Amino acid sequence: FPSHDTSSLVDTYAKGTHEMPATTTLDIEVQTQKVEQILKMAGMMDGFPEVVFIVGHGSTNFNNPLFSAYECGACAGRHGDHNAIVFCAMANNEKVKKSLAQNGILIPPTTIFVPVMHDTCQSRCELLIETNSPSVQKYFDELQRAAIIDAQERVRRFPAYFGNNAHA
Repeated sequence: FPSHDTSSLVDTYAKGTHEMPATTTLDIEVQTQKVEQILKMAGMMDGFPEVVFIVGHGSTNFNNPLFSAYECGACAGRHGDHNAIVFCAMANNEKVKKSLAQNGILIPPTTIFVPVMHDTCQSRCELLIETNSPSVQKYFDELQRAAIIDAQERVRRFPAYFGNNAHA
């Protein structure tokens, strides 16, 4: 995604442990509250799979003076990659998982939250962490295929949106 750079944030995202860096200003209690709120809003209280993708979104546009109109209002007109990275770092933190368990949300130790960026204009996804996990790659490949099918479906419907005068 050439329009933004998350390298500094990704660099601080502890490789291997996928936890928030120790220098974070959010204490475990606050991290737990944030993760719990989002999981509850998403209806994810139990039955966690091995891999949970947290997908931020944004778009890549060229030569478009209205670029920000394609961005997310909930993310203040920015890409959602930073939100996905921070949430996953908190959700993967073992101390947060233990606190969540005390609140009745049991996340298995084998579950990993993986941040992904979805480019809504190009219908492609990008993993925002480095991983050698075959499971993550397998499910990410499925996510990529779904993005391609979604793009094909939207293109198929263009004539319905523009009617017979699509060239006008």
